[in-house]
Amino acid sequence: MPDTARGRKGVFAAPAGAANHAGLSLHFKSVGIAGPCDAMIAPMGRLAILAWAFLGLLLLSADAEPARRVALVIGNGTYAEAGTLANPVNDALDIADKLRSIGFEVIEGNDLGKRELERSIGEFSDALQGAGVGLFYYAGHGLQVDGRNYIVPVDARLDMPVKLQLEAVPIDEVLDIMEQQTTVSLVFLDACRNNPFARSMSRAATTRSATALAGLAQFDSTRGSFIAFSTAPGAVAMDGTGRNSPFAAALLRHIAEPGQSINDMMIAVRRDVVSQTRRPAPLGAGLAARTLRIRPG
Repeated sequence: MPDTARGRKGVFAAPAGAANHAGLSLHFKSVGIAGPCDAMIAPMGRLAILAWAFLGLLLLSADAEPARRVALVIGNGTYAEAGTLANPVNDALDIADKLRSIGFEVIEGNDLGKRELERSIGEFSDALQGAGVGLFYYAGHGLQVDGRNYIVPVDARLDMPVKLQLEAVPIDEVLDIMEQQTTVSLVFLDACRNNPFARSMSRAATTRSATALAGLAQFDSTRGSFIAFSTAPGAVAMDGTGRNSPFAAALLRHIAEPGQSINDMMIAVRRDVVSQTRRPAPLGAGLAARTLRIRPG
């Protein structure tokens, strides 16, 4: 007869889910006393096993929950010194709704000045703590100076290159925040529009000042983020004549398809944009693009 049936010391084997969870090994001992108490101890032992089994199921179900996914979505269209872009606010509103529909927590802002933009980035940074995926979508004016890309707030006054650091927000600072706090960072930039800020800064530039160029520059290939542009680096994208820009419209069609990799999604987006605009194709590049999925299948 087994030792446990005789009431001697024995070791209960805890259920697999409870005995080793997230690297934590648990061992349980029961001490029996030979004699008339055996009949009471056996049911108590069974209750203990059932209790640990239930705890194991709870721990396993917690493990099965998907990692939090957090997005910052910004659309800047109404500029104090550069006129109005028709689509960015619509693009941002629609992208935010689409991301919520597939489980993202979304922080959004439209027509943001410099301070409002910085507050939204700070809120995004706070929300990223503990998240598995961070996503940043920006639609509006952006520019590159000496290979560095900037978001242009709606209240920016960029008549001179020296004002750039005071008036604009470097995109790589947002990327730094994302890469430090999440496992996966995804960035979509619909900010390569024909930019009057680049023209005015170029006219005001001296031989010692930086030169603002059209479009956005390609980011360092060693960054840990996946980064998608609405057109090729240095090229100018169309704002669009409908509710959405060609890039945003293509993203809206394909971003929620379950099970597809980001690489496959960007192939579909490029195909749609080139078909509609006959302009240089959107570019997407980054680590693990073939395996990352925005919406698991």
